[in-house]
Amino acid sequence: MFALTLINQKSTEQQPKEQKAKSFLQRKYNFEVIGHRGARGLAPENTLAAFEKAIEIGVNTLEMDVVLTKNKKVLVSHEAWMSAKICVHKNKVIEPEQEQKHNIYKMKYAKTQEYDCGSLIHPDFDEQENEKTTKPLLKDVLQMASALSRNHGTSIQYLIEIKSSPDGDFIYHPDPKEFVNVVLNELEAYADLKHVCLQSFDWRILNEIKNKNPEVKVALLTYDISLENALDKLKFIPEIYAPHFKQINKNLVSLAKANGMHIFAWTVNEIEDMHDVLQLGVDGIITDYPNRAIKLKRNLKF
Repeated sequence: MFALTLINQKSTEQQPKEQKAKSFLQRKYNFEVIGHRGARGLAPENTLAAFEKAIEIGVNTLEMDVVLTKNKKVLVSHEAWMSAKICVHKNKVIEPEQEQKHNIYKMKYAKTQEYDCGSLIHPDFDEQENEKTTKPLLKDVLQMASALSRNHGTSIQYLIEIKSSPDGDFIYHPDPKEFVNVVLNELEAYADLKHVCLQSFDWRILNEIKNKNPEVKVALLTYDISLENALDKLKFIPEIYAPHFKQINKNLVSLAKANGMHIFAWTVNEIEDMHDVLQLGVDGIITDYPNRAIKLKRNLKF
């Protein structure tokens, strides 16, 4: 009998991923599917193509990052510089050790449009469909998404990260007060703030957002800090708590919800990991592959 138990256990452990994925469909989940940098696994990150792709496959919450140019234009970009991994300048590659010299905060908007940030094949995303493209302005993303949402009869929500850190002040971005002021002015001009949630790892940014406009929803991003320590730095309880998915456990979910927060997990790309965090009770999944999360949510076959 003992030997039989071992054989059955080994057989279970060797289940192919496809069979495991089918077992996930035994339970239907209700959660927010958030397209990370649009749909980073399927199109060049933080580009109009990525956001269009996300909307086409059924995403209604777009996640993106914003930085500022020298002339205070709000540009959609994960880094405050042109990443060597995804950008080329006038058909010339950028050496990794030189990329931070391509500082967006020191460039006028027109200069940023000299960089192609869509043609390079990303080594981590073999499903990505590449095309020559530039980093868009936030207002261009908002206007495109608004038009597409009307065409699809859906309402688009925005989860926007303000890229800031204390050691980057006046080097890669202005101080939090100015940064928040510029971004909020842009959002007030081109979006309904009811559909916007601003997020950051920088607690100074979150405090400034609530100081400027208490009605704006915010999400607290964390990676290597406990929720208790993070909340100590804030003057309020955020609407959303967004830790890396590997940090999440039952106690963390319970603590977040006891404090009245929804919990979003980032960045969850594998079906097995999506299933795991959903079982723990998260409210949303931020993913490079929203197509996978939508299939899981709709109880479809993989």
